[in-house]
Amino acid sequence: IRTMQLAKTIDMSEINTQTEGLWKVWDNFEDLNCGLITARITRTWIATDEYNNFRTCEQRININKPHVSQVVFAPDRDGIEAPTISCVNADTSPENTGFPTIYGQPITNGGVCNLIVDYEDQIINGCEGTYKILRDWRVVDWCTGTILEDTQLIKVADDTDPVVTCSATLTI
Repeated sequence: IRTMQLAKTIDMSEINTQTEGLWKVWDNFEDLNCGLITARITRTWIATDEYNNFRTCEQRININKPHVSQVVFAPDRDGIEAPTISCVNADTSPENTGFPTIYGQPITNGGVCNLIVDYEDQIINGCEGTYKILRDWRVVDWCTGTILEDTQLIKVADDTDPVVTCSATLTI
């Protein structure tokens, strides 16, 4: 179990004009690894008024373990699901083409949910200036050993039309 503490001060007058004084908030993050609850945040609130009177309360926030079936893979960049990648300075990195996500957030290795992400690219050359990448994604639930796989199609294309300049009308 690892813990991490975060602290911040909130001026409640900026949020709610009927509340005066300062609120301090401490978050203690506890990683519970592979249980149904994978993490817990214990949030301590301390309210202090202008006379230094204070009151505290504690709030527990449980983070439930997501299931790999909730993973959403990045769309194909094939011109149908999402735009193709231009061959001019083509950026085919996952930062540009998309990562698998859970709850709308990219999955990071070693994160709270114990989901591990890996991928492998296979490049298929096409016409001059174009190629396709078959990106095989794997998401592994470290706790259960469940593996989810998806292939993302990434098309890099020369989609720039040629430039033609016609001469002015000629009369002979």
